[in-house]
Amino acid sequence: MHITRIQVEEGFLHGLDLILGTGLTVIIGARGTGKSSLLELIRFALGSESFTEQAEERGGEQAKAVLATGRVVLTLEHDGEIFEVERSASDPVPAAATRVSHMATILGQNEIEAVAAQPLGRLRLLDRLRPAGMDERSVGGLIPRLSSLTADIRGTLNDIAEVRRRLASLSEVPAQLQAAIAEQAATLSVVEGTRNQDATLQGLQQQASILAMDAEMLSEARKRIDRFSERLHACLSGSIELDPWPSVSTDGDLLADVRVEVQAASDAVQTALRRLGRASSELTKLSGGNQVRRTNLDNQIREIRMALNQILAGEGAVTRRVDELREQQGQLNALSERLELRSSQLEALQSERRELYRAVEAARDARSSSRQSAAEAINSALRPYVKITLRRSARRAQYTVNLVNALRGSGIHYNRLAPDIANVLTPLELVELAERGEVQQLATRVEIAADRAANVVAQLMSTSLGELIASPIDDAADFHLFVGDDYRPTDQLSIGQRCTTVLPILLGLHGRVLGFDQPEDNLDNAYIAETLVARLRTREADDQLLISSHNPNIPVLGEADHVVVLASDGRRGWVDHAGRLDDTATVTAITSLLEGGAEAFARRWAFYESSRRGSSLEP
Repeated sequence: MHITRIQVEEGFLHGLDLILGTGLTVIIGARGTGKSSLLELIRFALGSESFTEQAEERGGEQAKAVLATGRVVLTLEHDGEIFEVERSASDPVPAAATRVSHMATILGQNEIEAVAAQPLGRLRLLDRLRPAGMDERSVGGLIPRLSSLTADIRGTLNDIAEVRRRLASLSEVPAQLQAAIAEQAATLSVVEGTRNQDATLQGLQQQASILAMDAEMLSEARKRIDRFSERLHACLSGSIELDPWPSVSTDGDLLADVRVEVQAASDAVQTALRRLGRASSELTKLSGGNQVRRTNLDNQIREIRMALNQILAGEGAVTRRVDELREQQGQLNALSERLELRSSQLEALQSERRELYRAVEAARDARSSSRQSAAEAINSALRPYVKITLRRSARRAQYTVNLVNALRGSGIHYNRLAPDIANVLTPLELVELAERGEVQQLATRVEIAADRAANVVAQLMSTSLGELIASPIDDAADFHLFVGDDYRPTDQLSIGQRCTTVLPILLGLHGRVLGFDQPEDNLDNAYIAETLVARLRTREADDQLLISSHNPNIPVLGEADHVVVLASDGRRGWVDHAGRLDDTATVTAITSLLEGGAEAFARRWAFYESSRRGSSLEP
């Protein structure tokens, strides 16, 4: 992929219209002419990822300030297709840019050094050399579902705990019912004529207990339908509305098919809500019918009981006791079935979550493997000067932060304990241990006392675990430079040595756009002349290198294919000249802007010649 044209409307670079080619393009000009801004506009238009969060924020602000109310338009060529990408300061990243944004690598001032210094920068650089197609957006799509499942599991666990509590309170009912029935039988045997009434009463009471169980199940169904309806209403309230397509577009509404799909999705949610409404209405009918039947049965039971009480004066209490216990037995049966159902649902949710987490870990493993391959390729190409070591799943900082937040306020020394837990257990393992209450297992794995493990489990189960289980786990990339007789990590190197480590890696990104803003800032002239320009001269035919610079060695010794000269009056900047390196205007610009003028260049040339010949400085 390469950029063939960049245009700017409004702002500091208003009217800029620059044709770009492949090869090395060096952008020169006095300070304040917009060299850095030009590169930042390219990065901004494509939405290309920066290597550090600071550079991303700073570069974005600079691009927006340069554009003001205007826009930047890039013409791109990729895989034989030519298309445009345009963006204003208030626009999101254009859809057309998202498929090629990874093909452009732009680094602002001092960002090269920051890449080597910061763990995230090193990892992002390594990711630029991974094989195409290693897109992690699919992993990002799994994470919300992982959190949602964890919330559903928490709700199911709470429900199971409540059912078990209620079952425990009714555990004596079967024995009590048998005793009460025996007592009632003894009482009823006194009068032979009450047997038929008692048989009828028992049959009616059995029907009443079944209806009570039915009412419990209907109530549970009502709760679940209501919860599902609430979720759909939440989805509907957060639905998107696409802006109308500009009427001036010659291609018509490009979002027409998208609008159809979005509307279909919204209609599907509306349809689902209507069907749930009908289901709710049906439940209302069923519940009403159940209530009518229970009322009728109660009336019949009451009539028979009154007859029995008249026959067996003073024995009504035992009959009422049997009735109460039979109703409680019906509740006990319904709760037992509910426990079995919810336990089955819990097992299914946990199984789905494990499968989902395995998919996330598989994606992370694939990412790590591709990074390892990229690191090995770099090591092979740059041996023995540069070495990259990948530590899989070593970056657990956010996981630790999420764990600290979950344990905060518990009285536990979480700042020391959280890293220990994060280094031993994956988020899934920790959450499952907490959900199962496996205190001893946690104590053994983390090597802490059982009472501390119990406190951790109790605290975790009092908080939401959705964010914790979704904690990102990432690799760590260590960059080393061979200095003296050994490799030294970049955090022990000078700024110049860090740039020396990173630049050869960046210059290995072929077949894409690569931009540097004044890379010479942290490099000495010897490195630029002997190493950097040597690498620039080995560029491949489909490379597109864009470098802003104040150093003449870069365009001259680097054998630039194109030189762009920017000028400014302080209020806006413009392209003063764009041409080949050997153009007369290009030579004049390089001599005046980078060499300090023809006289200064002549004096340096005389100095170099006299030094080479070993003679005096006199001409």
